[in-house]
Amino acid sequence: MFLLLREIADINARLGKYRDAELLYEHLLSHSQGQDSLSRSRSIATMQDLGLLCFEQGNDARAKSLLDSALILREQLYGYEHWRYGLGLDALALREMRAQEWTEAEEHLRASSTLYRKAGAVGDSLLAKCLTNLATVRAELGDAKGEDAAIGEVMQLLTHVDNLSPVARAYIHNALSIAYDRRGDLEEGLRQQQLSADLLTEYYGPQNPISLLTRANLLVSLYSLERTDALQQALAELYHDTRSVTNETVALADACRIAGSFYLNSGKLDRASELLTRARGIYERKASPASRDKADCCMALAQLEQRRGNTQSSFEFADEMLAIARENFRRCLTIWRTLRP
Repeated sequence: MFLLLREIADINARLGKYRDAELLYEHLLSHSQGQDSLSRSRSIATMQDLGLLCFEQGNDARAKSLLDSALILREQLYGYEHWRYGLGLDALALREMRAQEWTEAEEHLRASSTLYRKAGAVGDSLLAKCLTNLATVRAELGDAKGEDAAIGEVMQLLTHVDNLSPVARAYIHNALSIAYDRRGDLEEGLRQQQLSADLLTEYYGPQNPISLLTRANLLVSLYSLERTDALQQALAELYHDTRSVTNETVALADACRIAGSFYLNSGKLDRASELLTRARGIYERKASPASRDKADCCMALAQLEQRRGNTQSSFEFADEMLAIARENFRRCLTIWRTLRP
C-alpha cells in the first residue's frame, strides 16, 4: 500500500497537482511504521519530496525544516560518504539556488557530485542533474571556466552513458542550449532547447510548471532566429496552458513573465498585463525578495504602464526594479569581498 500511495503522490507532483501530492506525502509520513532500513529509507525519501514540494510552493520555512531533517536522517542511516547522502545535499542546493545563495549552493553540489562519481552507474543520472545545476551556479558566480568544465562533463555523460533518465537528459539539453547560445551557435541552441522541452513535456505533461518554463525558454531561441510563425504558435499554446494551471510556483511565474514580455513586444497589451501581473503576484508570494526575475518582471510592467500612459504606475514599478537591483549589487559585492585573496 505504501508504494501504491507513494506512486500516486509522485504522479500528482509531476502533473502539478501539488496539494493532492502534499496530502498523500503527509499521510505516508504520519503512518510510517517500522525501524528497518527499508522503512526508514522510504520515510526519508518521502520527507525530502515533501520538503521539495513545499519549496516549489514557496513555503520556505517548512521546506527548510523538512530538508534539514531528511539530510540528518540520511547521514544517520547511510553515513555521509554514501551516494544517497548526496540526494539530501542536492535538495539543500536547490533551496540555496532559490534564495540566490550561490556560494552555499556550489558547496553542496560539489560535495554531492563527488559522491555520485564514486557510485558508478547508479549515480550517472544524479550526476548529470547535479553538474547541470553546478554549471548554472558557476555562471551566476561569474566563473566562466568552471561553468564550461561542468558543461563539458555533462556532454560526456550524454554521449557515453545510456541509462540516463529522461529528466536528466532534459536538464542536460537545457544546459547545452544555454551554452551554445552563449557561444553564438543559435541553431544548435534551438535544437537542444527543443529536445529539452519535448522530453519534459512528455514526462511531466504540458501543463506542469517545469514544462511550461522550458517551453517559455524555447520562445527565446525562436525569437533569436526570427522564426516568427513558430514563435507565435508556441506563444499562443503556452498562453492557453498557463491559464489552465492553478498551482502557483516560481517556475509558473517565470513562464508567465517570459510569455508576457513577448506579448508586450508585439503590442498585445491586455495579454501582457494579464501574464505579467500574475507573474509579479507569484514572485511576491513565492520568490526571494532579491529575485532578478522579479526585477525583470517589474521592468516589463513599467514599460507596459508607460505605453498605456500611466506614468505614476510606471515609475513605481521602475523603483521596485531598482531596489532589487541595488540589493543584488550589495550581495555580489559581499561575495566578491569574501572571495578576494
